Amino acid sequence: MSTTYYILTHMFRKKASKRVSVALAALLLASTPQPSYGDSFFSNTIDKSPVFSKELSVYLLDLSGSVDGEIVMSGFENIRANVANVYISADAKKGLPAASYYQWIPIRGSEANSASLPLFTEEDDAALWSSARVIKGKSNQLLVLSKLRERNGLWGQLMNYQGLSAANCMSVAYQALRNPGLSGNAFKSLNTNVCTIALRVRARFSMVQANLEAFTSKNPTKKTTGTDVLGTIRKLEDVARNSSSLARYKKVRLIFVSDMIHQTGLVDLKTKLAGLSPSDACALSKTYSSTASGFEKSLFDITIYGLGEQREKRGSAAVANERLYPPLRGFWDCFWTQKGLKLPESEFRTLNSFGQSG
Repeated sequence: MSTTYYILTHMFRKKASKRVSVALAALLLASTPQPSYGDSFFSNTIDKSPVFSKELSVYLLDLSGSVDGEIVMSGFENIRANVANVYISADAKKGLPAASYYQWIPIRGSEANSASLPLFTEEDDAALWSSARVIKGKSNQLLVLSKLRERNGLWGQLMNYQGLSAANCMSVAYQALRNPGLSGNAFKSLNTNVCTIALRVRARFSMVQANLEAFTSKNPTKKTTGTDVLGTIRKLEDVARNSSSLARYKKVRLIFVSDMIHQTGLVDLKTKLAGLSPSDACALSKTYSSTASGFEKSLFDITIYGLGEQREKRGSAAVANERLYPPLRGFWDCFWTQKGLKLPESEFRTLNSFGQSG
């Protein structure tokens, strides 16, 4: 056997063996179950960030006092319940995220800057996830997340706890999260971080509640100079058209809690619609929806609670409200259709149903 033949044969066998090894490795990788989210094979810790929710719920609440404040407050408490239960269907191992993030926008007079106020955000979600990372060991971290997120778990308890404070929150957190594998400074830091986030979210709800009571209670301490529904929608549309912040979402729900009767110094919809037929009201709406829509049809859903339901429901006021409803409905039907967001009948809901379901 020649030396050249031996060398070539040896090289061939070596390369063939290498190809077989690579093929076997690929086959093993393909047949091996892939690690779940937050469960990296080569790491003993969960990922740096959770899978974020792809849904955003924006509540636009009328502060003009023209709608029943008690019902609005009842519905607002149900928003709080939604945030308390935001993780019920979440699963850290499977990468199932929080149900939604939540914001509140007041509908006030035309002079007011109706800036949004976050209620529960992507940042809050990430902070809760990061709080679990202070604990050593992936199994302990996943255990913490499970105890935080499960039905009646710590997050729900902290959102619903009456009179929660920085002092008693630590005790509540300790009781909910205690486990033989969790102790020391890391465990104390975990409880502190979770309480900080919970108290921050609750403070936002308290701020909104104070605003609702100030503007919509039977004896309000503050008043708006009108109801700038069209201006609020225009600002939303500008954000939708020009901001990249909504690109992360697959669904944005705009939930209006308002009689939707725009009244400012420039436009009084109640006066303009008086005596009009629904078709004439439809034609009028196109005056206010003629600009190119900033709302992407596949992204936005609209729900309206309380269309035409003004606070005064007795005597001549009740009769006037009843007469106003057909043209008001015609106006908003055509307005949203012009914006590419035709609303089905089911999305025009009574104010009372907001109080019942939030």
